[in-house]
This record gives sequence, structure tokens and C-alpha cells, in this order.
Amino acid sequence: MMSETETVYRPDMAIPPGETIREAMEARGMNQAELAKRLEKTRAQVTEILKGRQEVSPDVALRLESVLGIPASFWLNLQAQYKEVLARIQRKKTLEGEAGEVSRFPYVEMASLGWVPKTRILIEKAENLLSFFALSSLRQVEEMHKAAYAIAYRKSQKREANPDHLAAWLRRGEIEAQEIATGPFNRASLKERIADLKALTLQPADKAGNTLKEICAASGVAVAYVPHLAQTHVNGATMWIRSEGSSVKDKPVILLTLRYRWADIFWFTFFHEIYHVLSEKKNQVFIQINGVQTGDEEERQADKFASDSLIPTREYRSLCENSRFAVENIRSFSSEIGVAAGIVVGRLQHDGKLQHWEHNDLRQRYELRV
Repeated sequence: MMSETETVYRPDMAIPPGETIREAMEARGMNQAELAKRLEKTRAQVTEILKGRQEVSPDVALRLESVLGIPASFWLNLQAQYKEVLARIQRKKTLEGEAGEVSRFPYVEMASLGWVPKTRILIEKAENLLSFFALSSLRQVEEMHKAAYAIAYRKSQKREANPDHLAAWLRRGEIEAQEIATGPFNRASLKERIADLKALTLQPADKAGNTLKEICAASGVAVAYVPHLAQTHVNGATMWIRSEGSSVKDKPVILLTLRYRWADIFWFTFFHEIYHVLSEKKNQVFIQINGVQTGDEEERQADKFASDSLIPTREYRSLCENSRFAVENIRSFSSEIGVAAGIVVGRLQHDGKLQHWEHNDLRQRYELRV
């Protein structure tokens, strides 16, 4: 592997094998007519080879070996190198055309996270982004990530969600999810593990995060923790991708970020996304952006599922009717329903029952290690 200081020579001019053939002819005092005769080719055919308009075939290489005494492998390698240089020159022109698209994406931030190589050279950035998205043109990103654009469009009035940044975030999640080994998706199994997943709120962050991924993977769901990018304001997302060797979207993926680092927001986001997985709408991508009020019934149902899964409605109403929300009451209530006290505090703050600064000592913060 090369070090960062090493470079590879990339010629900007393609020299056809014919130039070397011509040099070998002159060294032997041989003109074009004589070479054509010795090769048993027409003069016109030799002219095309010398000018690079006709490639040196294996047959011609073997004839050159006999006539000029230079191995056929040399001529074939020379031809291959010539074609490669031609392709690289064309590729460079293509990348120069793509360079104008680079500024759409948060390249520096992506590089700092290790998603793409660090570079200051514009065409290298274009090439790295194309590899990252696995596309032949950055203009295809909008088409390939319509969900990100749709969500961003809903937010356009506030100018918060950048669709290209969202597309990059989604793509990173897809890359990570492909590397997560899971079994076939089992909806019944996932529903049966809801209580176990809820119980993880009581565990330390590292243990809970790892166990969460293991439980979901056993039910066929890949969970990836992906840092948010600037201008995305994303909390989580759900999508379906093709698992290795599959021709259909058969692998559900939940992407989670710790934009605010509060555990209660993390867990609400997670159960919100679980609802989308259970709905099995494989051709849709659901993205949670903080503050988005789309009016979608699907999103309202996902919020309700998350709320009820963490804090059952009947018990929550009882708490709100009979409690002054003292610390000891919140701790007791949380213990009874088997959920972290910080999640109850977060719910009470969200619903306006508590001020956003009250009882924050009961709320836990998570760290996302990348």
C-alpha cells in the first residue's frame, strides 16, 4: 500500500505502440513498405497500426516478434498501456465535467469522518464521491436518493435540510448496513423482542447499543449508527436494501444518529423507526428530521407506536393526573413500567408537563463512537 506522500505517474499523453515500432524499424534500416511485406500485411494496414488507429493484435504481436526480434508480450503490454492511458485521459475529462458538482456535498466533513479520502484536488474529490455513491455521474444522486430530496423539499421554507447532505448520510448508512450480517427478516420475531428492546433503556449506553444491534440482527434488521452531517438535522431513518446476492429489497435498515445525545431522544427515534420496519413498506424511505411536521398519518402512527412502546398510554395518563412530577415519583413510575427515568422526563418535557431544564439530571447522554 502506498503512503500518503507517494504518487503514481499518470501520463497526460497517450503514445501508440506504432511510435515504438517505427523506432525499431529505423534502427534496423527498414522502411514501411519492407515491414509490411515481412509482416504479410498491406501498407495501409501497417500505416493504421503505426498511427495507433488499429491496435496491435496478438497475431500482429507474434509477427513483430519474428520480424523485429522483440517479444510479442512487449508489444501486447505496450498496446494495453496505450489503451489504459487513453481511458485515463477520457476519465480525466469526465471528472473535470463532474468537478462542478462537488460543492453540493460536504466533502471536508465526510473526509473528516473517514467516508472519503482527504484531498484538496477537485477532480480527486469528484472521483472519490463517485466511488462513494457508486454512480457514474454525481448528477444521478438526486434520482437515486429521491427520499432525501422529498424530505428536504418539505423543509425548504425553513432552509434547514440539505438534500445532497441527506443523500450522503443515507448512502453512508447503506454502506455500513451492507456489512452487518443479519438473518432473513422475521417480523414476528421483531415484535416479540419489543419488550427486550425497551429493557435496554436501563442498561449502560455501550452495552445497550451493542445488544440492540444484536437483537435486531437476529430478526433480520441491520442497525447502523451514523453521525449526522451539517444541514441534515436528521435523527434517524428507515429503508430497505438488497442483501448480498438478492435481486429484491429484502433487508430492513435502521439508521440512527445522536444529534442531541439525549438517550430519551435516541430511544424514541429508534422505536419510531421500528414501526416503519414493521410496516414493511419496502419502496419507501422514512427520514426523521427534528421539527418536521409533514402531517403524514404514517409519521403520526410511528410517533404513537414509539410513545406507547416506551410509556404505555394508560399508565402515562395516570402519572399525569396523580403526580406532581417529583424526582421520587418519576423514579418509582419508571421502575414500575420498566423504562429509564430519563425517558419519562423527556416525555414530560416534550408534552409541556415539565420545563426543559427540570430533572435533566435524570436524563442520560449517549456518545456516538465512530
